[in-house]
Amino acid sequence: GEASYTWQLDNPENKAFVEGIMAKTGNVPTSNEQNAYTLCKVFLAALEATGGDDSYAAMWPAITALQMDTPAGKLSFESCGVAVTDMFITQAEQAEDGTYQLSAPIAEVPQIRDWRIK
Repeated sequence: GEASYTWQLDNPENKAFVEGIMAKTGNVPTSNEQNAYTLCKVFLAALEATGGDDSYAAMWPAITALQMDTPAGKLSFESCGVAVTDMFITQAEQAEDGTYQLSAPIAEVPQIRDWRIK
């Protein structure tokens, strides 16, 4: 199947992220944790860019101008605010404890853009 994140991605940001989550929870992170973490980083980066101005007028252009590395790979935004990210082809693998988790990427499709946006 397709996924926007698997804990088995091989990049420095993800390795540090997985270590941190495992140290706190004892579990590998899911896309839910990665999405929450990345969203917080987006808002913090935008606040830094605006000097702390959290108004819509300041934050929107700061967010849409962002280009950052995340545990899931490169992230940027279309001018309308839609995220541009990599997608991964993965499969479900059964772990030793009987649970299932996403595999390391079998294939990667970089910088997916919404076809409806011109």
